[in-house]
Amino acid sequence: MSYKITAGPASGKTIYLAENIDLVTSLKSGSYVFSGTVLGTQVNASPESEIGWGVPGAGYTAEHSCYTEGCDTALGDNFNELLVALQAPSGVKGPSGCCTSSMGYPTGWKALLAAWQ
Repeated sequence: MSYKITAGPASGKTIYLAENIDLVTSLKSGSYVFSGTVLGTQVNASPESEIGWGVPGAGYTAEHSCYTEGCDTALGDNFNELLVALQAPSGVKGPSGCCTSSMGYPTGWKALLAAWQ
C-alpha cells in the first residue's frame, strides 16, 4: 500500500507500507484520507511490517532496485529519522551498505517539522 503526503516538508513524497497490515476494505486506490483516517491495523506477526519512502503510484519501496534483504539503506535511515522526529520509536537497524543515496529527500526532519508547525 502507498499514499502521498500533500502538506509539510514531505509534501509530494510517497509512503509505502507492507507486510502484516490488515487494510480497511472501504479504502480503494485513489481514496483521499485525512489526519486520523485509519488505513489499517497492524498485525503482530512475523515478519514485521515495512514502512518507508515509496514510488508514486506503485506498491513498493523507492529503493526496490538496489535493496538487499536485511540491509539498511540511506532512505530507510532518512525515513527512520522522520518517524523519530514525529516521536515514534526508532525502527530496527541492520547492517548498512546498500542503496547509499538519499538524494531528493529532505533531511534534518526535527528542524523541518518544527519550522512547519
